[in-house]
Amino acid sequence: MTQPWLPFPIPGGLTGVINEFAHPPWGVLQRELIGTFTSTGNVHVLTRVKGPLNVDAFGMAWSVFTAPAAAGRRVRAVTTYQDQFVQLGVRYTDFGGHDFYGEIINAQVDGQYFLFAQPIPTAIDAWIFPNFAITLFWLVAL
Repeated sequence: MTQPWLPFPIPGGLTGVINEFAHPPWGVLQRELIGTFTSTGNVHVLTRVKGPLNVDAFGMAWSVFTAPAAAGRRVRAVTTYQDQFVQLGVRYTDFGGHDFYGEIINAQVDGQYFLFAQPIPTAIDAWIFPNFAITLFWLVAL
């Protein structure tokens, strides 16, 4: 069986295991719009439910939609803000039902892609910093 992002066949028994732990190459990922979010004082809980999975994407991407006039930024090949504009918590649930953050991302660089270290998170909690509007995307395979 050949996977769309693997150039060689995988023996049938290993296909499921490799699919769960291997990220596809960047070239077969595409962004799927989640929406544009602003600071509400609470986290935005993001899921992409497909069957029994709460999040079936490989990662996330973001773009600053609006920034406050006072936000310090350096514009070069990429725009870097002096302060963080979004914090993403990749939430997982263990076998005993305990939720925990497997990864925390504090973003200061606009337009980045981020792949989850472990597959199948429970949800992504997004905290948008005051006066910013951030557009978030899922990273999914073709």
